[in-house]
Amino acid sequence: DRKSSEVDCMDPNEVKKQILEQRDALTKTRGEILTYFVDIENLISALLTNHYAKPEMASDFSHKLLDDPYIPTIAKINALEKTELMTGYEGLGQDLRRLNNLRNLIAHSTQFGWHGHIIDSKTGAPVKVDEKIAEFNTIYQRADAVLMKIFDSNVAKWRQEQSKTSS
Repeated sequence: DRKSSEVDCMDPNEVKKQILEQRDALTKTRGEILTYFVDIENLISALLTNHYAKPEMASDFSHKLLDDPYIPTIAKINALEKTELMTGYEGLGQDLRRLNNLRNLIAHSTQFGWHGHIIDSKTGAPVKVDEKIAEFNTIYQRADAVLMKIFDSNVAKWRQEQSKTSS
C-alpha cells in the first residue's frame, strides 16, 4: 500500500509541458547570465588593456592575448588583482571568482525534474537554480558597479595624462 507521489497523479502530457517550460526558462536565464558575464569579462579586459598596453599596442594586447579562448577568466581576474586599480576594492576579486563559478555552474549544468533544479556537473548534486540565479544577480550588480567605477576613474586619469602631454 504505497502512497501516490505527485508524479503518479499527473497527466504525462502535463509533466512534459512543465519540463519543457522549465527548459525554456532555464535556456533564457542561461543566455542572460552569459551575457552579463561577458560584460564583466569585457570590463576586466578593458581595464587590463588600459593598464598594461601602450596605446599603439592596445588592440593587439586585447585581441591577441585577452580574447584568446585559452586564457581563462580566472587568469584575467588574477592579473587585475595584481594592479593598483583594485586598491580600495577589497572583496571584488572574490566576487568576480564567485560570478565565474556561478556562470560555470549554470552554463554547464543539466535540468533536473521540473521543480527548478539543475544538476551540478562537478558534484552530481541537485541545486535550486533560482537561488543561484539570485546570488549571481546580486553579486553581478555589485561587481559591475565597482568595475565601472574603476573604469571611469581610469579613463579620467588617462584623459588628464593626455591633456598634460598635448599641452
